[in-house]
Amino acid sequence: MTYKKPGPEPEKCPTPPQVKIRNLDQLKAWLAARDIDASHWGRGAAKTIEDLWQEILNGETLLQDVPPLRIIPVARIIIRKGNKILIEVEQEFEDNRVRSRNFPPSEKLKRDETYIDAAKRCLKEELGIDSKNFENYHFNLPTSPTGIRLSLLSRPSQ
Repeated sequence: MTYKKPGPEPEKCPTPPQVKIRNLDQLKAWLAARDIDASHWGRGAAKTIEDLWQEILNGETLLQDVPPLRIIPVARIIIRKGNKILIEVEQEFEDNRVRSRNFPPSEKLKRDETYIDAAKRCLKEELGIDSKNFENYHFNLPTSPTGIRLSLLSRPSQ
């Protein structure tokens, strides 16, 4: 397998200052203290507080305090065939809920995981591509932390 590492950018995602949460009850208290209403979480395509806690435990999500943000380092896979790009249309959860995606396959980086490792995991988990076939793929690392996705944990009231 070959990949290019442009410039001096590290393979691991930069770690912004983060909130230390030790358990689910502390997470619920942290959200409540910031007036984040989680009563609608877990309905429709929305994830639950337990899902957020699991992401924190897995090292997939970091929390920022001011403003309260969920920080998600992401490896996004661009698969081209001619002028076409593979798009993941939707995601189906174990409980049969479906969430619209409409962007290229991607994986959240786990704690201490590199972009390359997350890309390989994405190819295997999402597309069923066995690791012995990775020598057929070319990996380019981001030249800036564009792989970081931020999402507000609460929306301003209108």
